[in-house]
Amino acid sequence: MTNSKQVSIVIVMMDSEKKIIGRWVDIRNNSSNFYKLIDYFDFKKNRFSSIIRNLDLAVEEGILEYKKTSLFPVFRLLEDLKFRAISLTELQQQQNNIDELLFVILVQRLFTSHSLKITDTDQKEGIPVESIEIKTILKDILNRIKENPELRKHSAVKNILVQFTIYKNENETMKKLMANIKTRSSASFYENFKATFAKIFASIRKNYEILLSEDAAKNRKKNILLSVPIKQAGSILFRQAKDISRISTMLGFAFTEKYKIREMLLPILRAKEATFATIQAEENLYVHLSKEVQGSLTPRQMAEKIALRFSREIIIYLEKYMNKEFNTGENET
Repeated sequence: MTNSKQVSIVIVMMDSEKKIIGRWVDIRNNSSNFYKLIDYFDFKKNRFSSIIRNLDLAVEEGILEYKKTSLFPVFRLLEDLKFRAISLTELQQQQNNIDELLFVILVQRLFTSHSLKITDTDQKEGIPVESIEIKTILKDILNRIKENPELRKHSAVKNILVQFTIYKNENETMKKLMANIKTRSSASFYENFKATFAKIFASIRKNYEILLSEDAAKNRKKNILLSVPIKQAGSILFRQAKDISRISTMLGFAFTEKYKIREMLLPILRAKEATFATIQAEENLYVHLSKEVQGSLTPRQMAEKIALRFSREIIIYLEKYMNKEFNTGENET
């Protein structure tokens, strides 16, 4: 290799290092707040949808699986770089994927620092009762009272029983009056009783929903992320973010410069083992933290549960953000 070529490569690498340092400083300055991250990355709706979809697909190891799955294509592409020229389109696609991964790591870190609130339980809120038949509700209430007579004192149960009594009386009244109703006025007659029954049934379902919600609260499992000191993962996630930021910046610099791509990107490949080591360190930490939680699962199984719950928390938060931000029905690209 001639001296001029060596010099040009050195210059390119120095420029890329400046870009790497400068971008990491920007990211670090915006990493303490979710909305600062949103503004910095400036993702559109389709990018958030992609993140949610890929997190949702990581059904075995949760956030750990998502990270590995996001990194594998990058390193496959860089392996190919040894033997062929890669297209700028491929570079841009992988930088987009890596930027999404970087964003996810930074959001995850906000949960470990308690800047973002973790949901209290593993269960989704809301008990649908609209589709439950009234006779099914009555049967359940009577069975509950039979098992626990004290339940009659519960305000929701008392309200349900009162509404059933009203319904029974109204139904008997309707049957008595039916024989004397003339054909031309029968429609309004039935509509009046139909409206009355609808109000009764709505009250019954509302009070039954209160009971079901109380049942769910008793059986609800505490979110595992609230049972372990996840703050300890913060330093590992910081290192991950720094490594992934470097990869993203180098991919972006190579895409922009379109020059000496192989020389610029092969250092990423040489750091592959170190990059995956931080993910392994995260997994090892979850195994260690799981030993402090009592339960029937092994520490490894508990670690997977932690990783899965991290994915779920990020999905919940991003879905809430999307519902708030993209509620106009417009297609974002």
